[in-house]
Amino acid sequence: AKEELRAEIASMILGDELGIGHDPSQHVAYVASWVKALEEDPLEIFRAASDAEKIQDYVLSLEQKQVQEQSTEQSQAEQEGQILAELQELHQAAYEGYSPLESWDNLKATAQASGLTASISRGGAGEYDPPYVVAYADQAGQKTPITTELFNDGKAVTSVSGQRVPGTGLTSDHEWQSAALNNAVAQVRSQALTQGADMKQPSIEDIPGRLVDRLANSGTMTRADAELTSALRDFKTGSDATREVDTQALNEAAQKAIGVKLPSDFSGQAFPMSFNPDGTMRLPWNGSTRLKGVDAKTIDAYYSETSFWRLRFSDDLKSFRSDLSVGMREPKSGQRN
Repeated sequence: AKEELRAEIASMILGDELGIGHDPSQHVAYVASWVKALEEDPLEIFRAASDAEKIQDYVLSLEQKQVQEQSTEQSQAEQEGQILAELQELHQAAYEGYSPLESWDNLKATAQASGLTASISRGGAGEYDPPYVVAYADQAGQKTPITTELFNDGKAVTSVSGQRVPGTGLTSDHEWQSAALNNAVAQVRSQALTQGADMKQPSIEDIPGRLVDRLANSGTMTRADAELTSALRDFKTGSDATREVDTQALNEAAQKAIGVKLPSDFSGQAFPMSFNPDGTMRLPWNGSTRLKGVDAKTIDAYYSETSFWRLRFSDDLKSFRSDLSVGMREPKSGQRN
């Protein structure tokens, strides 16, 4: 009876506060028990009224929070709509390969493939602040520490907890953008596993078939890359009895996927490379540097349209010397990693 009395008083207060009124006739059955409780303890009415006010405050705080969340979601949706309109305008005037809209679409698709949801908002107002910032939430809707700064020329750089992803830089190249974001996701998931947090990758266990089929059919990688992954796994985990067969299978899969054989100590780590129309190769860690092979032992590393380092490797390819084609800088030498 005491609990119903508190609920009744709270209902009356809330009805008055919200302007929806209160109908006591719905609770006539409880009146006798309330009267009995008050006869036994006249001070119960004060305690009930005090508790009823707490109930009112709690309910109204929930309503206020819901209104604020709806307002925030609406504001974010309106802001994102405005940003997309701006990106459309920038896209129309952008040079090929330097569209912020295309970079945003690429980041969004890369995030989705990793089970994350991307959202875009405005950046800082400072001279060197990015005009846009992309944030990522996991499947539970929780924000991750991953962010990407996006600039008007389509260049982007991804960070984890404010720290740039190692080996990456500001770039408009979609492959490098995706590689940086994927590395950030891997870094955060590794940290989450260490800390016992739950940031699960999309599971491919429900897809029937071999590992190759699951990787290929889920869109995680191409079938050729999946076959290479499977062959590398077998090579790493095989025994001496299967070494010859595993080595042959690895070489065949590597030749099919990337056109070359893999060394026996290959760790599985690689940088994505892409080529410019002029045949030069772009480095994933430095968007301004391009590589071009001269012969089997010579590589030109361009850092501008006319200037480059020429790297001449020794016969065993373990050391090199280099000189600058423009200027009078002294030749340098070093050991290749």
